[in-house]
Amino acid sequence: FLKGPSSRSNWPRNHGDYIKFVLYKENKDTMQAITTISKMLRVKPSVFEYAGTKDKRAITTQHITVFRVTPQRLLTVNGANIGIKLGNFEYSTTPLKLGSNQGNHFNIVLRHIACKTENGDDEKGRVEIKGIENVVKQSIASLQDTGFVNYFGMQRFGTSIIPTHHVGRALLHSNWQQAVDLILQPRDGEPGDIHDIRQYYWETKDVSGTIKKIPLYKQSSVEMQLLKGLEKHGAKNLLAGLNFIPRGTRMMY
Repeated sequence: FLKGPSSRSNWPRNHGDYIKFVLYKENKDTMQAITTISKMLRVKPSVFEYAGTKDKRAITTQHITVFRVTPQRLLTVNGANIGIKLGNFEYSTTPLKLGSNQGNHFNIVLRHIACKTENGDDEKGRVEIKGIENVVKQSIASLQDTGFVNYFGMQRFGTSIIPTHHVGRALLHSNWQQAVDLILQPRDGEPGDIHDIRQYYWETKDVSGTIKKIPLYKQSSVEMQLLKGLEKHGAKNLLAGLNFIPRGTRMMY
């Protein structure tokens, strides 16, 4: 099973066309992890499908399906020290789809908890473990009894100065040029080298020159995928260029 066939032409007929596996990742969101894996295996990101995205700032596991990529090839990812591990392989006749998950499970770690006692703060401004446990139990009881306000936050609208839903609105209106501009335009708060690269593209519209300037740690970025699409299809077919962005990322817009 682990070795399996190495080409699509001799994929076993008595099994499903998909391999389902567990993706373990650290300090990467799901789309970043998929893009990294696809580059290592030299396959398109679109062959991978999943039920939902997991945050970057966490250690997460989730199921992924991939179309006709053997477990042997997938296991090669585990040899790289990139905060990604794959395992629990099995054949599947159907792929996962966004929204098909039944729920999520979280283990939440609280660090550096500071709270006041009835008599005020202790010498270090913190209470003893027993006191902290009481505060946590009271908070959990409050959540169970009254719930909490379910705000839409960074995961839905992004952390950039350009909100992701603005890009989504442009895509829904088929305004391809606006969508490209929103993704690639200069923005405040980014590292200096990235800001300079965006500024270079904005002033010159030199796609190939911009790609050459992008550093290694941004090779899997949305901007890089879009620029590669623009390089291949040119300014006259912006939609084809936008389609170079992995489908999962486009769906998030």
